[in-house]
Amino acid sequence: MSIQFSQLASGSRGNVGFLQSGGQSVLIDVGLSPRTLQSRLATIGADVRSIRAAVLTHTHGDHWKPRSLDWLLQHRIPLFCHADHFLSMGYAWTELERMKALGLVHFFLPNEPFRVTDRISATPFWVSHDARPTFGFRFEEQALFGPLWSMAYASDLGTWDQSQLQAMANVDLLAVEFNHDEAMERRSSRPRYLIDRVLGNEGHLSNRQASELVQEVVAHSRDVLLKHLILLHLSGECNTAPLARSAAEVALFRGRSSAQILVAQQDRALPCVSLLRAKRPVQRGDSVSASGIVPVE
Repeated sequence: MSIQFSQLASGSRGNVGFLQSGGQSVLIDVGLSPRTLQSRLATIGADVRSIRAAVLTHTHGDHWKPRSLDWLLQHRIPLFCHADHFLSMGYAWTELERMKALGLVHFFLPNEPFRVTDRISATPFWVSHDARPTFGFRFEEQALFGPLWSMAYASDLGTWDQSQLQAMANVDLLAVEFNHDEAMERRSSRPRYLIDRVLGNEGHLSNRQASELVQEVVAHSRDVLLKHLILLHLSGECNTAPLARSAAEVALFRGRSSAQILVAQQDRALPCVSLLRAKRPVQRGDSVSASGIVPVE
């Protein structure tokens, strides 16, 4: 069974995640133009016909576009969002009303699981960001004795607490914001109000903050071994991939985790990674293969 994730784009010019299980796919945000989105799907061998839904984290313009809504409408792809998101996207009212009339708009509630496809369920959780409301998501596929796999996704958040930590623990893949290096942000030529916004509790997560979060996630994960760590939403002006990766490596080293680190990019899709879990629970001290899966005897 194919269970894959790719980040098609990540950054201030557009964000889209791609999750697929059993041939059914979900988009996380739709912040690319239709032409670019279809091009990125093609680079990972995906087809729009597999997409069963899109879920929206928040309504900043790098996470959705009116043309993207029109693309969803054209392909009859449902959109899952919060009711306040619907109201905030008022300047795309024509597309939204047409989608709603066709039953293509579904509202979710915080901390309430909902089914996105026949296989994939999602649980939205609050995150602190200045587009209210903003959500992260925990995605899972349930089997008789528990989840076959799980992943957590949080692309924009200014700070974190125990509620976000618990939502992200015990996942096979964690995709989380590593937005900026604090020293680079403070030294930048950006206006003071923008620097203060980014550094504030409703702005964006720094490499240091994200590293601390990842370390805590690993420490609180007793049942599932983290296989993949995806670094999201790097600032093009106030961060670099080596700095973000170094901060992530520190977190994994301190947590004694061998998770694979991938840095999401603005201009090209990441290669797909597998979320398929070992057939038995992973415990600390287990022998882990290069793929991150514990061999089953």
